[in-house]
Amino acid sequence: GRLGGTAMIGQRPESQVLAASVRDDVTWGIETELSELELVQVLESVGLVDEIGRETSALSGGQLQRLALASAILRRPRLLLSDESTAMIDPEGRRVVRERLRALADKGVTVVHVSHLDADLEIADQVVNL
Repeated sequence: GRLGGTAMIGQRPESQVLAASVRDDVTWGIETELSELELVQVLESVGLVDEIGRETSALSGGQLQRLALASAILRRPRLLLSDESTAMIDPEGRRVVRERLRALADKGVTVVHVSHLDADLEIADQVVNL
C-alpha cells in the first residue's frame, strides 16, 4: 500500500473498507499530503466524486469496489494485483473497473488481473489460461 509500490484489490470489496467515510477510506494510510484536486480526480475517474462525503456503509457493492480501486490508484502503484475484482459487481461497475485497469496499464502500471469472466480478456495485453 505504499506510494509507488504494490496495490491490491480483491473480489469482496466490503473486506477492503477501512474507514467510515469515502474521503477517509480512499486516503487511509497515505502519509503524504494530497491535494483536494488529486482526491477529486481519482474519485471522478471511478464515478464516485459525488459520494466523497458519504458513509461507506451506505455504498453498494459496486461502489465499494470502485472505492477500493480509487484507493489503489491514489497510491500510484507500479504493480496492481486485481483478484476477481469484477466478479461481484454489476455490469456498469465492471465496465468502470475494466476501463480504469486498462488506463493504469496504458500509463505503465503493471496490472495482473485474475478473472474467470471472458469479457475481462478484452482489456488484456497478455492472457495466461490456467
